[in-house]
Amino acid sequence: MRKATYKLYKVILDDYANRSGIGVYYKKLDAEAQWQPRNKTIYLDINIEEYDREIANYLHELGHMRDDYTPKKDKHVDQIEKAYNRFNQMLEKVRVNGRLVYPTYNQKMTVIETEYRAWINGKAIAMQLNLKLGDWYDKQMLESMYIYFEHSFDKRCNEEYNQFMKEKGEV
Repeated sequence: MRKATYKLYKVILDDYANRSGIGVYYKKLDAEAQWQPRNKTIYLDINIEEYDREIANYLHELGHMRDDYTPKKDKHVDQIEKAYNRFNQMLEKVRVNGRLVYPTYNQKMTVIETEYRAWINGKAIAMQLNLKLGDWYDKQMLESMYIYFEHSFDKRCNEEYNQFMKEKGEV
């Protein structure tokens, strides 16, 4: 993506976020971007160097916003937040009472479904705003989704989780 295109897309997305009541801030993050639904804020990492990668992440986080503020039939924001918390605890190898914390299969699937919907919503927002997306958007989506699949279905994590469930008597 050329710098002039990046600047134009950034102005359009900033305006869209502002009209949607969303704050957008840049700061150092462990991830490239984050959506905080409770305070309607998007954080973008200050270290993203590629213009297309930043725009893809910006659209993705706006996609989360659209998803969170669209009435849901199946999942409430609190359930989604709980699933993300458990998923992140698994990644950080958090222990409670000496045992690793794991999300349930349904929580893993909630995270994967939510991430996928955010990418699709990001594409819809781009279409709505007449922003042309290249292969770079799909590439970023695939890279991101791969990380969630990798951690959700990592054999070692699943073996540890199954052992944990056996010890609890739930398997």
